[in-house]
Amino acid sequence: MILIQFVMSANQVDQKRTVRGGCVCLHGWGRRDKAEKCVECHFSCDTCIGPDEDDCTSCREGNQLTEAAPAKCICNDKTYPNMYVTNCSNCHPSCANCIGPLDTHCTECHPSAFLEGFSPNKCTCYDGFYMPSGTDECFACHPTCKNCTGPEITDCYECHHGAYITITNECFCYEGPVHEFTTETDASACEITECSPNCSSCFTYPWRCDGCLQSSLMINNFCDCPEGFTYQPDTDGDPCVPDE
Repeated sequence: MILIQFVMSANQVDQKRTVRGGCVCLHGWGRRDKAEKCVECHFSCDTCIGPDEDDCTSCREGNQLTEAAPAKCICNDKTYPNMYVTNCSNCHPSCANCIGPLDTHCTECHPSAFLEGFSPNKCTCYDGFYMPSGTDECFACHPTCKNCTGPEITDCYECHHGAYITITNECFCYEGPVHEFTTETDASACEITECSPNCSSCFTYPWRCDGCLQSSLMINNFCDCPEGFTYQPDTDGDPCVPDE
């Protein structure tokens, strides 16, 4: 019985150390005031005032407090708890915060990017920006591109209103008679100056009609070709081509 009491007393002493005549809790132990006994911190805390996970006053390396102490410890930004908060792993580079390692595990995105649908999900750059592989930042496309895979004029995969994309992934404005359009070098702010001859008005492309001439029938934003024009669907551009 005497031996048991001695061991318990020794354990209680081990929880404190003497500083300038007073006792403080050992690292990893804490208490709310000097009158209380030291208790072991929650495993996620570095220092604490109590045993619960929201009693942390500081966190281990790789963790941060959720608010002013005492509070809970969570993983730092761009990391997630790999089984436990004491073992944080890096998010995918495209994520600002996440719940796992994949690019579809993002819960927050970097500037110039947005979350696709509900969280967690994939981060996508806004129109006019692209994210190089392995980076965490969206960069501006060439001004002629609406969307792109890189910064060059030949990196476009989608063009602005009134422009078309070439086989070399460049964007050019439609201009002149739509069946034999010429191109401008700057497709960053195209204006459609002439619609297809079968359209009363158009949008995005000269032959994408939102109104038809001569009461012709419109199907899927295409109007019947007017008199003097022949429908040639394989034409590069407007399928209504003037008769020879």
